[in-house]
Amino acid sequence: MVLEEMRSHLAATRVELRDLARCALGLQEVELGAYLTLLKGGSMTVKDLAEKTGRSRPTAQRILGSLVSKGLAHRRERIIDRGGYFFLYEATPAERAKKLIRDIIEEWYQRMENALDSGSFK
Repeated sequence: MVLEEMRSHLAATRVELRDLARCALGLQEVELGAYLTLLKGGSMTVKDLAEKTGRSRPTAQRILGSLVSKGLAHRRERIIDRGGYFFLYEATPAERAKKLIRDIIEEWYQRMENALDSGSFK
């Protein structure tokens, strides 16, 4: 996150969960939208998410990979009867996502406290 964006969040009179999620987890708006789609819609394939979000399959695949790497989704392999497999993606429950955000904010706050305690304006 760039310094200007951080300043705008710190100066905001009203803080929204969407803003906290985007800031703390480094989410793009499209990733947040995909997470919310998964959260509301349940298990989905890449194709399902692409259709529901109006994105291409490669874009949906990239978004899902990002959500998995950030802890906001997980995938399960499903075997096809005639051979092969596919993945189903599920959103991390909202309460778990909130805990991830809270942990990141608390870690950030501790780093800022340490910087204040040990720093000087030389």
